[in-house]
Amino acid sequence: MQISLIGALIFVALLILDRFFRGQLIVALMASLAFGATAVFTLSSLGGASPPVFTLMPLVMGGVAIFQKQIFRELARVFRDHPASTWSVLILMVVVFCGAFISPRLFAGEVIVFVVNRSDVNGGVEAALLSPSTFNITQAGYLAISAFTYLMIATILQRERSLETIKIGFLSWAAVIALSGLIDLSAKILGLGDVLEPLRTANYAAMTGTEFTLAGFFRVSGLFSEASAYGASAVAALAFTLTYWRYTHSTGAFFLSMVLFVMVLMSTSSTAYATLVMCCGFLFLSLLFSIAQGRIRRSDIQLAALALAGATFAIAIFLAAPEQFEPLVRLIDVSLLSKASSDSALERSLWNMHALEGLLHTYGLGVGIGSTRTSSWVVAVVSHLGVVGSALVGYLCLVVLCGVNERDASADIMPDIAVAQSARAATAAWLFAAALSSPSPDPGVLFFVSLASVLACKKWVGASTAAARHGFTRPLNPPPHSSSGLPGAQPA
Repeated sequence: MQISLIGALIFVALLILDRFFRGQLIVALMASLAFGATAVFTLSSLGGASPPVFTLMPLVMGGVAIFQKQIFRELARVFRDHPASTWSVLILMVVVFCGAFISPRLFAGEVIVFVVNRSDVNGGVEAALLSPSTFNITQAGYLAISAFTYLMIATILQRERSLETIKIGFLSWAAVIALSGLIDLSAKILGLGDVLEPLRTANYAAMTGTEFTLAGFFRVSGLFSEASAYGASAVAALAFTLTYWRYTHSTGAFFLSMVLFVMVLMSTSSTAYATLVMCCGFLFLSLLFSIAQGRIRRSDIQLAALALAGATFAIAIFLAAPEQFEPLVRLIDVSLLSKASSDSALERSLWNMHALEGLLHTYGLGVGIGSTRTSSWVVAVVSHLGVVGSALVGYLCLVVLCGVNERDASADIMPDIAVAQSARAATAAWLFAAALSSPSPDPGVLFFVSLASVLACKKWVGASTAAARHGFTRPLNPPPHSSSGLPGAQPA
């Protein structure tokens, strides 16, 4: 095992940040998600695998939890409060590990898969026959860590009874993404090159040093190995901050949203652009739904006015100097319109086709996580995890994406609802981006944090609504950082 000094220093800095916010490692965990290509160490025994820094945070959380007296009681309450989702997570882990061990051996030599060529420094992919590999272990481990995050966050929320720490964590994540993007873009404009390259200590095939520009635009990759990964994270962070601003009118969230919007555009990522279009479409539908219900928010009016002003300004520039739009048209053509017919797109389509054929050849069991390369999270889930694993992931996605029913919620629970709904928006954007380009079936730490947040908020909304029906006036949701149990409510 080789330890990276820079990665270790970043890990310590994140722990200090968490201590400052008293985040119980949630803030450190969420902020570490912005360091997508930063690893603390490299495992040579697993083919040079270098787990990103965020994979260590759930393990640290588990180590701390062991020394807490109430941990097993809190875990039992998680199973009691959210039985369907919690058991689904655990069964999913069993399916993942059984599939990773059994499928590559049971169907060895019978299925054509695409694997990364380790001898290729650029991470090239080649066709091969299905067989066990270290990727089965590492990919299963990553997904297990993500799922373990759900259990840790859910137990913490048994004590906290508030999503305040989750909110700080999400905003810290968004802030680091925005700041790293600004630093990366500024350095490239000033001709300083890739100044963030020393922070990318993970053993990935980096695509940041040779492709600084696309169609004349600088490509922003932040702390990720490529612009596409950065763009996907930036648009998910934008979904969180913009949704949170719509609920709370937070000035800081609005400022972050504006910066992240620019960073998404400067990522020049087709995945980010497509996800941004999807987010704008859902935002437009949400505005129409609010108008139909007669519940127009002030933030919606401000957003509509801002969009109208931007469109008017763009039309004025186009009428006065249409040649100024030529670089933008060229960028859209290169990143979106011509992308579908490129050699890269055809190659990725071939990966996905063979991955789906692998599901049929294994009689619905799947080829095992990490066995084949894909270019879509949906295809990866179906082909790697099989029918049973896909059904479990689909159920968990449904729980998160349905969000929280805020119609009958009392005013005291609205701050938590704002966080839960914002987390849901970020997860929806993240999953859509992953469905376009992610090679792994792991929905990620972000997904499982959102799952725990939405489930906890649903429980509190139900308790608050029940208390209101019985005439209680004291909120059932204690203030942030409260470690006590549920306070007794007093009748009106």
